[in-house]
Amino acid sequence: MVPLLLGLLLTKVYPVWGIILIILGVALVVGSVYVARTNFGTTKNKISRNLDKEILLSSRELEADIHSLSKLVFDELSDTHKAKLRPTLRHVFVDFAEILKAIKGKGILLESIECPHCGAPLTLPKTGKSIQCSHCNRTVLALDLFDKLKNVLM
Repeated sequence: MVPLLLGLLLTKVYPVWGIILIILGVALVVGSVYVARTNFGTTKNKISRNLDKEILLSSRELEADIHSLSKLVFDELSDTHKAKLRPTLRHVFVDFAEILKAIKGKGILLESIECPHCGAPLTLPKTGKSIQCSHCNRTVLALDLFDKLKNVLM
């Protein structure tokens, strides 16, 4: 009975371990009923036949409960495993202000970069998601700069 009661208490905090302890408690109760039944004697009277029926019914109910608890444990573990395989993606919006803040946090002072298209120097703006090169008129995105700097930032 102790594992059964402990399992009921643990179910709120650690659902998987609580269910395992409940199953263990149920198995111990069934085992003790079986031992008591076999040690009861071999004479079959009306009382013992009724007891046999009750034990059989209880055993079937416990088997159904164990099956449902096993399915619950399996589903919980499957969901946990799926969550590890497919992590939740977050959308991150990168602008020059966030890049400058991250670089400054690493102790790096970055005032200008080269245009990835023509190599002309570009002065980094304080805000915004893109900058236009004055030499080749192409747009440079903050996300492109972030991709190049992420090894330094991480």
